[in-house]
Amino acid sequence: MDNFEKYYNKLNEKQKQAVDTVDGAVLVLAGPGTGKTELLSVRAANIIRQKKALPENILVLTYTNSAAKAMKERIGSMLGPKGYEIEVCTFHSFANSIILESEEAANYIQEKIEITDIEKVKVLEYILDNTEGIDAIRPFRAPYTYRRQIESKISELKKEGITPEEFQGYTENLKQDDVYIQEKHIPRLKALAKAYKLYEAYKRGENKEVFDERGRYDFDDMIIVALEALNKEKALKEQVLQQYTYIMVDEYQDTNGAQLELLFEIVNEKTPNVCCVGDDDQSIYRFQGASVGNFKIFKEHFLNAKVISLENNYRSSKEIIDISQNIISQLPEAERAAAKKLKSACDYKDKTISFSQFTTETEEILYVAEYIQKLNKRAPYSEMAVLVRKRDNILKIIDIFQQKGIPYATDGKEDISGEKRVRQMLDVLYLANMRDTADASEKDAFFYRVISGDYFKIPTQDILKVINIVKQKRKEDRKETTLLCEFLDMFPAQKKGPFKNIEQLNFAASAIRQLLEKSQDTPVHEILMHYIKDTGLYGFILEEFKSNNVLRIRELRALSSFVNMVKEYDLIRPGIKLSEFIDEIEMRKEHDMPLRGELVTQTQEGVRILTAHASKGLEFSVVFIPFCLQDKEWPASALADWIPLPPEIFKTKHKVKDKARLKELQLFDETRLFYVASSRSKAQLIYTASPTESNVTSLYIERIGLAIKDNETKEPETIKSALLTTDKKDPFIGTEAILKDLIAELSLNPTSLNSYINCKRKFLYNSVLQIPSTKKRQLVFGSCVHKALEEVYRHFKQTKKFPDFAFFRDSFMKELKFQGVDKSIYTQCEREVEKLIGWYRNESKNPVEPWGLEQRLVINIGTIVFKGYYDKTEIEDQKKKTIRVLDYKTGKPDKHLRDIKNCKDLSSDECDGYLRQLVAYKLLFDRSVKINKGYKVESGKLIFIDSLETKDFKTYQTKIADETVKGLEGVIKACWKKINNLEFEKLSEPDDKKCGTRKRQMCDYYDICWGR
Repeated sequence: MDNFEKYYNKLNEKQKQAVDTVDGAVLVLAGPGTGKTELLSVRAANIIRQKKALPENILVLTYTNSAAKAMKERIGSMLGPKGYEIEVCTFHSFANSIILESEEAANYIQEKIEITDIEKVKVLEYILDNTEGIDAIRPFRAPYTYRRQIESKISELKKEGITPEEFQGYTENLKQDDVYIQEKHIPRLKALAKAYKLYEAYKRGENKEVFDERGRYDFDDMIIVALEALNKEKALKEQVLQQYTYIMVDEYQDTNGAQLELLFEIVNEKTPNVCCVGDDDQSIYRFQGASVGNFKIFKEHFLNAKVISLENNYRSSKEIIDISQNIISQLPEAERAAAKKLKSACDYKDKTISFSQFTTETEEILYVAEYIQKLNKRAPYSEMAVLVRKRDNILKIIDIFQQKGIPYATDGKEDISGEKRVRQMLDVLYLANMRDTADASEKDAFFYRVISGDYFKIPTQDILKVINIVKQKRKEDRKETTLLCEFLDMFPAQKKGPFKNIEQLNFAASAIRQLLEKSQDTPVHEILMHYIKDTGLYGFILEEFKSNNVLRIRELRALSSFVNMVKEYDLIRPGIKLSEFIDEIEMRKEHDMPLRGELVTQTQEGVRILTAHASKGLEFSVVFIPFCLQDKEWPASALADWIPLPPEIFKTKHKVKDKARLKELQLFDETRLFYVASSRSKAQLIYTASPTESNVTSLYIERIGLAIKDNETKEPETIKSALLTTDKKDPFIGTEAILKDLIAELSLNPTSLNSYINCKRKFLYNSVLQIPSTKKRQLVFGSCVHKALEEVYRHFKQTKKFPDFAFFRDSFMKELKFQGVDKSIYTQCEREVEKLIGWYRNESKNPVEPWGLEQRLVINIGTIVFKGYYDKTEIEDQKKKTIRVLDYKTGKPDKHLRDIKNCKDLSSDECDGYLRQLVAYKLLFDRSVKINKGYKVESGKLIFIDSLETKDFKTYQTKIADETVKGLEGVIKACWKKINNLEFEKLSEPDDKKCGTRKRQMCDYYDICWGR
């Protein structure tokens, strides 16, 4: 036991007190850097040293597998081989060991397959599609809006040990309290109870349409099943009580209700030898009043528990501790288990605490990057960390680090779906899957993406020439064909012709032909591997990035991670078809589910880029905390809780009486997280922010009293650095002659005009290059509604009788069948049309006979051909020969109506496109002499088609003056001039409202613009 003495003598008095108190219940309040891992390890050794128990009688429960591994190694270094006999594991691993000891529970679990994240989505969608009485969580037009929340709430209920039957009991007599539960939440909670019950039933295999007879189990089931086994089998419980006579728990503050229940089940009430170590101030996984709850429950359950508070911090300088204490002291005493006055037990030469502000986020990240490069002259990269509030911000930092050549490491949980190489390989598989697809537009869309891949080294001019040749051929032959088919007919070619690089075109044609030939019966991963080999992609990456080691490694790892993921699919589901793989990828995209890949690891050399949550338990010499903006990052504003669970179901939550208090508790949760992030630093702590008019600097910075540092790097230098870093050549430079040819016969319409005003590059892809987009449910639904209304009003005009809803529905379904959509879109549209009965009945009360229906109009504005279709026209004043033009819309009205009201300039992208369309219809109609028969448009009307849920059906009508039409004509001419000047510039950066994000793409061309 010499080793034990060596470790024991290093402990301070409070730590020794916790180590020496081996019997009875002990609660250790351990602040950051106070040596809790060391304490638990030495305590376990002391129990053995005093012969209180054998190693196999000691159980240490941790929060993560990495913590269990670290503690096991620490104990092993103290005790030698015997140390590894101590059971150190997570709660879930321990629950699994109990299940395996129970014959009934083991059979239950072993017969089942662990549910995948995709299967969770499928079963919940099945429930939403096929269950009556859950409309409260199945809104019109977006039936899966609540899917993610349903999944999250079911998980929360399981973590609290609440069964479906128990939860249903909670909801039966539920009443609103206007703090947690409002009236609108009650039907949602009752629907959730129904969904939860079905979710569990289907997992058991009770519905063969969902799962086979084996059924499924999920991660959250483990502790509940273990608890049921202990409660049912007295012999099993007795066995566990005898086996583990000394129990210790790490990170006690983050244990959930089910874990607490399991802990209390396995602690012997007569001799409760249990030691829990935690810090309520670092409770970042228990929310809104649950942070202190665990400690209160412990004291209530073990009345004679000894409480020991550790105060010596062996991590941080006095200055860092002072700042951290300043942050956490903003919490009231009642919100803390105890006020811990930490004292620094170490000091450092290089000590810095600073705050810097910038005018843009790019400048801010560049400052951090350049600061790190300077520090690296005297400190390794692995001793530095950048901690962010939200995972999405990690990518922003990675982008700059890659360009600056700074090595980095993350927690290995990056979403690789946005990576350039992964996106390219997905496009390849999509194209291969379309080998026998009749949809020419979709095939062309993916062909364009594949042929544009940088690894083919085909000049953009050559690609545009191919597109132009195919367009001319379509026109001459008057026959529908695809870019892909024509390309494979054209190449390989012997003569250079009009092309700049015929060799690369031939090379690409050969690789794509091989791809299509292998796509029939070859496993998915083999298709991918053959393509990578045929194109020489790995070699391309090595050559392209030979001067940038960081970027080269990331590109290779992204590609390798994706290939490995595809291989795993083949192993899990032998014989999986390419189409089935694509279906699962589509589902991931639809539900914003990441493709996890290990682009970098925590062990490699590099600056750690982590979320604050992931940084817990770690320490670094230098910590950067960027994006310190109020209500955006630090603290982040609370996310909307659409299905709030009643506080009574949580074992550790205390109920509050008003919303203001609830909001205050949310701020306290954010404060704890900021405290955790700040207390990771040993010596240097750098905060940064780039405030704007709408996002001010974090209140935390003001409260801790940091003055703004005068940055050594001046703004012009930072801007210059940004330009040097982000300078990327536009692929359309040098294609002017080809583009001129493509727009020679171009015409405009209200939709394409709106597109150009909104985004010039989108107009280029959509209207000039005519790269098609995929079918979307909302657009399909809108098209079917328009066609059905056309049939309804045509019938009304002919018979003078307005048809019933059944006629409308049948017309809708007839058109839906012609749309050729997949089963999912078909089913959703089929269900949604039924919900329009309320709106239709309202429309049928006072129907107005149409003057015209779905009329095509074409006019010339100088040399510009301007076209359009209107939905319906009605006589407004017979004597004055004026009409009203109507436009039916299936989109949500509120935003459009607000933007129309605020519109001051028809040429502005902030002006709503619907208003511009109404004015365009007057322009078109009034100039179409053969059609208007002397009538003029007096006004325009938007009619918003809505579901049963809305009783106040929205419309918007406005008089349209000739002066307004004249203004629009000027806008059309100005846009046409810019189009002829080839002004198709890309946005300077992705716009959330126009482009969306990598995860939630709002534009069909997002990947082409920002993924390349």
